Amino acid sequence: MTPEPSPRPASGSPPGPVDVIGDVHGHLGALRRVGGLLGYRTDDGWSHPDGRQLLFLGDLVDRGPASLDVAEEVMRLVAAGRGLCLMGNHEYNLVSTALGLCDARPSNADTVTDLALRPARWQPVLSWLATLPLALELPGLRAVHAVWHNRCAEALGPLLGSAPIRAAAAGTAALGPWVTLGSPFSAGALREGLPSRGLPPGDDLPHEVLIKGFEEEAEVPFLDADDKWRKQQRVCWWLGQRDDIPADGRVVFGHYWCLPPRLGAELFAPPYPTGHPDNASWLHRHVQDLAAEGRWPVPAHERFVCVDYNGTFMHHAVGCVGAYRWPEHEVVWASEPS
Repeated sequence: MTPEPSPRPASGSPPGPVDVIGDVHGHLGALRRVGGLLGYRTDDGWSHPDGRQLLFLGDLVDRGPASLDVAEEVMRLVAAGRGLCLMGNHEYNLVSTALGLCDARPSNADTVTDLALRPARWQPVLSWLATLPLALELPGLRAVHAVWHNRCAEALGPLLGSAPIRAAAAGTAALGPWVTLGSPFSAGALREGLPSRGLPPGDDLPHEVLIKGFEEEAEVPFLDADDKWRKQQRVCWWLGQRDDIPADGRVVFGHYWCLPPRLGAELFAPPYPTGHPDNASWLHRHVQDLAAEGRWPVPAHERFVCVDYNGTFMHHAVGCVGAYRWPEHEVVWASEPS
């Protein structure tokens, strides 16, 4: 039986201009700095003279020095109606660990330790993280943490695209009615009725594909960025034509370690999979050439834009946060030492 298509965005006028913020990973200084470049008064509740909205792509936490502070700041912004936040794989993993659904991972071990040290501050944050939606559509633009995979979105649509979830999200900001897929969590567990079987090529669960991407067999085993031997590698789904990736409109995403564009290399998504040695060497070759902050127009023909610039600087003791301005079609970034 063919699954029903996921719900389309609510009808009516599109929201005002939106700034899509990529992976922050606990770098509060870099987040505020890019906010300033975007015109927000970050010391005044992130107000904006043009009434712009914020859309965070997830991965607020882990790796950086201020995961809790970043999550609390974004939670306040969402509660105040300043924007919306999608779920990243690091939020998903942290909530799953806190609920006892999985063990801590190396990537979130420090955050899990901090959770045990400051449970009173973390508890409302964890409750909020568990409500974050998976995907949002604006006219001509789709936003998701890792990949907009058509079959996965369609498989999730009948459950996570239901009216009650959309109505709840609508109370948070003007972006709420444009939420396409809600949270995979409910009542302290994964939502009942989620597809329990994966879809090819990697047989990953549909909701996990959207926030983690999918993998394929590597040509040869390799040592990844965490010094772990892998036989599978993440798929660079934005390269070439794939039947399950949207052919209409632009997809803005994070998750995959990318470089801000620069003269002579106007790339808007990485040429190699995250964690692979080829990606690591590409980042290492060019990171020293990058400006600490900047902005760059995105040509109309670019269908996919990745704004995860954090992994680029992670091994250089610097946090970098990227953003995509809609409908201006421009990327902006700012970095700051950890």
